[in-house]
Amino acid sequence: MRRPPVMAVTGAIASGKSLAAGVLASAGGRIIDCDSLAHHALDQGECRDGIVRAFGPGVLNGDGGISRENLAKIVFSCGEDLAALDRMIKPYVRRLINEEVMRVRASSLYIVLDAVLFFEYKFRFKTDLTIRTSAPERIRLERMMKRDGFTLKEARMRLERQKYLEYGWSKADLEVRTDRSIESVRRRIEKIRDDFLIAHDLFRRK
Repeated sequence: MRRPPVMAVTGAIASGKSLAAGVLASAGGRIIDCDSLAHHALDQGECRDGIVRAFGPGVLNGDGGISRENLAKIVFSCGEDLAALDRMIKPYVRRLINEEVMRVRASSLYIVLDAVLFFEYKFRFKTDLTIRTSAPERIRLERMMKRDGFTLKEARMRLERQKYLEYGWSKADLEVRTDRSIESVRRRIEKIRDDFLIAHDLFRRK
């Protein structure tokens, strides 16, 4: 069976990962949203119970599941808490991502991972290209306040808590800056996508 090649998009919050992943996958690829899988992992039995033990019952919503909003308020106020949460959920998230990649392999021309924590995991599958999206801090702060309704203080806190991921992001094969016009950003990503498809003899099958 042919192994579909895999691209991974990573980078800081509000750096344009979702835009890049969407454009990269737009020629017949399959997107795997690793952040969504991480959210799903929070409510898996053992993982959920461990989070409640570590951070208290205040992280629960009215249905007994993990409230991402409540959990974020706790962990983004303390770098040690965020690192502890990442360590706690890592085995569950890694398993879910591995399982999803294996599940879609047979039906995918190629796969695009949207994964802020990509370099924090070791996967069973090969990744053929890693791409980091980036933008100046000022731009990302503006995006978070407009998109997510964060105050400036809340947005700055989230940027600060992700700084420990910088070393991993620096290992990406390519960097795409997203502080340009949307048209120029799209053209840059489309060029990366098309070069990737050509290199893997997939371009003619678009």
